[in-house]
Amino acid sequence: MRRVDQQVEHSPLLGVRLLRQGDAAGLWNIFDAPALLQAVSLRPDLAAHVSRPAVQLALQGCAEDALSAALEAERRMWVSLDRLRFRIFSDANRAYSVKARAWLEAAPVHNLREQHAGLVELAKTELDPFPLQSYGLPRWLADSRRSASIGLDPGYLRFFPCDEQLLQSTAAVPTLPSSTSADFRGGSSQAPEGL
Repeated sequence: MRRVDQQVEHSPLLGVRLLRQGDAAGLWNIFDAPALLQAVSLRPDLAAHVSRPAVQLALQGCAEDALSAALEAERRMWVSLDRLRFRIFSDANRAYSVKARAWLEAAPVHNLREQHAGLVELAKTELDPFPLQSYGLPRWLADSRRSASIGLDPGYLRFFPCDEQLLQSTAAVPTLPSSTSADFRGGSSQAPEGL
């Protein structure tokens, strides 16, 4: 799992490439005010159907500094989501890490296959295969929204993506298919085909 809580310069190139291919999703990948204003002016037909508040602001022909502030508010929300997601996954892994370390120190196994089998058995009981869902997606969104809004002018809260948009972004969060989940909990230590 990759953590991205530092300020990252988001290149608008992916967004522009998607727009050139006629994909409105490209407008979700542009976090630079001048680039977003230009993209919206080039493809207002696509921009009109995108529910991202910053895109709608750009469509209205707002000033670049106002759009920059709106994009910064949105970016705060995405960073807050990512930071909390990382904490949720780290917390879910903590009990397993402690027990795995203790198990390895108590009975050092020199055979790698035995060591792997022992750690897999421990993982079956100690690891939550879906920590984000266990935490609760609505709670994750609410906690992230609350954290991102600290110290932010309330007028900028309208530039946070709505919960539906945020949940759509979690579609990319890896989850195990039900058959793999059953194998993970129930028995086979074989990796799913293709991994």
